Amino acid sequence: MIATRRTSPVHFVVLVVPLIFAVGCATVRSPLELPEPEPQASSLLLISHGYGNNPSHWPARLIAQIREYGVDDGWQLYAHDWSENSLRALSASRAGYRIGRHFGRVLADHHDYEVIHLLGHSLGAFVMQGLVDAYRSAGGTATIQMTFLDPFLLRGWFGIGWGVRNFGRGADFAENYVVIGDRVRATNRYLRRAHNFDITGLVPEAMWEDQWGAHWWGVEFYRQSVAAEHPGFSLAPAAAAAAVAPAPAIPDHDAFSRGGVTRLTRRADGSVDW
Repeated sequence: MIATRRTSPVHFVVLVVPLIFAVGCATVRSPLELPEPEPQASSLLLISHGYGNNPSHWPARLIAQIREYGVDDGWQLYAHDWSENSLRALSASRAGYRIGRHFGRVLADHHDYEVIHLLGHSLGAFVMQGLVDAYRSAGGTATIQMTFLDPFLLRGWFGIGWGVRNFGRGADFAENYVVIGDRVRATNRYLRRAHNFDITGLVPEAMWEDQWGAHWWGVEFYRQSVAAEHPGFSLAPAAAAAAVAPAPAIPDHDAFSRGGVTRLTRRADGSVDW
């Protein structure tokens, strides 16, 4: 007869309860300040980095590219720093959501932006969604666009479907630039409340060989899309303003349906086909 060892209920409680507590309780350690609006700014582009980043990485390069593109004085461009929380894997999604809710209340109570464009990579999606949820709950009326770059979807150990179901909620337009099949398993899904631009077919071969490479393609693709005519920055309200449009404009979900998928591929000449 083979003896089996049963796990004591006491041991289960000792092991599991601290783990659940660690996942559920996210202490915010990152700065919670937003800059005062610049004198002529009626629109805000707020960038949220992901795991292992800070604003001096790709957000700074993207902002520099957008400024070079010719965005006018009506736009405030800002990348906030939540790196003290984004590095804590067990609690980062919940902390990001709490940080976003704080920003949403601040924007609703103290700022009068007409257009808010939120852009984030990976875990930064939780900051974005927390912001919109709190902003709308507080009565905020700005037109909101959300741009997700290969968002991380897992909220706690058992919540991978949370991002799929909720990312894009409350936005006037939401778009998701996603790579299907990269090695970051909690990112390979389409969103139900955003239009999904599948950029898997555009990932450079070398990026597939690196553990994190394909997951980073969303950021690189968006940076490369500045001044391009295919989906990406061309759909941003700041791009419309730079093109001397009468007012910042955003796309609508009549043209790009929520939950719909547009697959981008590469033509023989290197241009993007969609």
